Amino acid sequence: MNEEDKREIWNKNLIKNHNGQWFSFDDLPQEAQNAAIIYQFGSGSRWSKIEKEHIEEARQELRERTRGRLWGFVYIPTKQVKQFVFQFGKDVSKDWKDFDSYHKWYVSCGDTPKHRKKWPIILSGFMDEFIQDGWHRMHCYIKHGKKKIPALLFP
Repeated sequence: MNEEDKREIWNKNLIKNHNGQWFSFDDLPQEAQNAAIIYQFGSGSRWSKIEKEHIEEARQELRERTRGRLWGFVYIPTKQVKQFVFQFGKDVSKDWKDFDSYHKWYVSCGDTPKHRKKWPIILSGFMDEFIQDGWHRMHCYIKHGKKKIPALLFP
């Protein structure tokens, strides 16, 4: 079994163990759809990067691309997100003694925006990272004391 297959099994167990659910794209919460669209079609994390007239086009393309496949959606306790980021993040665990020192440095850089809506982080399919996209979101949620962080697994 290769590394990506192992990670796919690990991610599916993560969804199951935290009472996550599986959805078609259309049935995902709106914030999860938005995060997926931005990740796939946006350059950066702002809606302004995608012209408004193309948002529905992007939504339709992503719907078509993943038709018949299910998306995983789960709320993960923040404590475990921190643990997983440190466990899977080779760069993080190599350069920092613990997650909290890494987090303190990250938010000190000053570019961690306050997210009004709780968009999910995007789980990685690779063994050397926990998060594929949503690092700013994760740090924002931790900074503001969120107890659980939403996460999305692409099909």
